[in-house]
Amino acid sequence: MKISQTITKIFIFLLFVVGIQISFYAQDFNNEDRARMIRTETKLEELEKRMIERFEQVDKRFEENFTYIGYIIAVFGTMFAATIAFALWDRRTMIKPFETKIIEIESEILS
Repeated sequence: MKISQTITKIFIFLLFVVGIQISFYAQDFNNEDRARMIRTETKLEELEKRMIERFEQVDKRFEENFTYIGYIIAVFGTMFAATIAFALWDRRTMIKPFETKIIEIESEILS
């Protein structure tokens, strides 16, 4: 029974302390508090507007960067395709004389 009495006393003490703290916070709400809340709310709204504008600027900058990245990818893709096309054209033009020479040799051998 001693432990339960101690727990009860501690519980009552905690309720008393919490009650005192609640009474400190439950003071009257006056016009000064109201004015302070209005000023705080106004500042928060201004901050929200500035943040929205800033995010829009950042979004616009990202869109511009993605556009430039698209252009860069297109240029490099074109360069890659042109290089492959040139390599294929060069190989064909290099092999063409050998093909004609082989055809001549075959026709001499067969004739």
